[in-house]
Amino acid sequence: MRAKRLEAILGSALRVSEAEMVQRFQKLRDINLLPVSRGRNAESINSDAVVSGLLSVIDERPGFAGMTAKMLRILRPVGGPDNAFVKATTFAEALRALLDNEASLNALIEVHITNSEIYTNSYGRGAIFYRDGNIERVSYYVGATAVSLFQAGKQTNYDPRDLSSSVIRETVVLPPVLKLIMREVRDDEAHARIWEQNHILTDEEIIARVENAFSPLRCVAQIWDYSSKLRFKVFDSNDDGIHEMPKIALRDVRDERHLEQVLQEVRLRILDKGFVLN
Repeated sequence: MRAKRLEAILGSALRVSEAEMVQRFQKLRDINLLPVSRGRNAESINSDAVVSGLLSVIDERPGFAGMTAKMLRILRPVGGPDNAFVKATTFAEALRALLDNEASLNALIEVHITNSEIYTNSYGRGAIFYRDGNIERVSYYVGATAVSLFQAGKQTNYDPRDLSSSVIRETVVLPPVLKLIMREVRDDEAHARIWEQNHILTDEEIIARVENAFSPLRCVAQIWDYSSKLRFKVFDSNDDGIHEMPKIALRDVRDERHLEQVLQEVRLRILDKGFVLN
């Protein structure tokens, strides 16, 4: 999926402004947790980068987004990986499994994440609550300094309330937002496979084809909503609008054939109004 799209999903879920999400994701790029490419936020990202994006919203302070994500990624499972969710060795690996494996995500109940001080000079904890058949289980992930908690069997008597702090702030992530992200990742992967098999139009090619489709009339096209939608409007010789398509999913017209179908339908509507097209 596109990094900008992930920004939009997380910003909407948390009621965080676009400007703040841009700042948080830039902090990830600064420490190489997101790829940097021309167009900044326009790059495609994999599930590992999605995990970093998710963890970047845990700290209330945008300036600490990168450092917090880096710290939370390497939390280790209480009781060791053999007894942890999907036997993941780190919190990042466990979260990645939720995005890469539909069965794992369907078993998820909720994820708890905090960057508060859990033990003396030990910050951050993750918890994945999930169903194992008819049984509800939880895997906890703590900082590397809590060495005694990584021994096999420690998960059975681990007390999540035995903390050095009497107050912590937690973020709870529920399955719907992760399922939305997974769908977007899967859709992008499917379109990438189609791209390899057919000629898939770039943003620039789509704009050019749309704006040239109604000559001699003028057409103005724009890609908007974080590069996810297309809109265009056709004007007559007096520059009055005669037809408008306000919202088309961009992924629906990446294929040449589908774009041509849309344009042909609009051409017919304009011809029905008495205009002459080349």
